[in-house]
Amino acid sequence: MLHLGPSDAAAVLPAHHLFDGPPSQAWTVDFLSRPGRALVTALMATAKTAGCSGMWVPVEQGNEAATALYLATGANEPEPGSTLWWSLK
Repeated sequence: MLHLGPSDAAAVLPAHHLFDGPPSQAWTVDFLSRPGRALVTALMATAKTAGCSGMWVPVEQGNEAATALYLATGANEPEPGSTLWWSLK
């Protein structure tokens, strides 16, 4: 799994086609600088401001740290399921 930090903004910006709008350098650095709870809280605030009715995130079974973080920020209890993904390497 790849973990990005603020110094990796230059790697994110070329992927502008993956976002709803072109990411700015300053916002990308800010986003990559936020640790766990602060990041989720900021994403929730952004989603509410944008009029979103909910948020979701896939979590691998057994990832207790991520589950605890999301529950601590008000997420509903996880439901059983799976997420399909593609490795592009």
